[in-house]
Amino acid sequence: RMIDIELYVDGYYVNTFPGDGLIVATSRGSTAYCMAAGGPILTAGVQGFAIVPISCHSPIRTPMVVAESAKIDLLFKSRYDASIILDGRVTGELAPDDVVRVRRGENLCRLVSVGEADFYEAFRTKFNFRIRPDLEPVRVPESIGNARGSR
Repeated sequence: RMIDIELYVDGYYVNTFPGDGLIVATSRGSTAYCMAAGGPILTAGVQGFAIVPISCHSPIRTPMVVAESAKIDLLFKSRYDASIILDGRVTGELAPDDVVRVRRGENLCRLVSVGEADFYEAFRTKFNFRIRPDLEPVRVPESIGNARGSR
């Protein structure tokens, strides 16, 4: 059954999304269900949340990205109960007028990596973007390669 979710960011009403639900993803989760639902890929340096409507029946259904400092509130406005699903697991049930609050945690989680990580190489490999390997450059042009890590 279709549900209605009102989205508020920092206390401001954004839109009501009638559909199957909303995805709120961090950069670590954006290449999973978020991307599959048409949402953006947030690279590791992006500090924000992607908000993606799922099968939305509204003219305004474009995914959006908000700062990680944003206070996201999802007001459940439906006649039927629904589930909260985190990383593919049902973690709770929603009743009409329940609010789900999404906030950045107070503690940071440090991930360990060995060697220089190449997000884009991993991305191309993981999602098989190598359909035309013959179009990949043999080497990165020096003018571009020197820009790595600079702002």
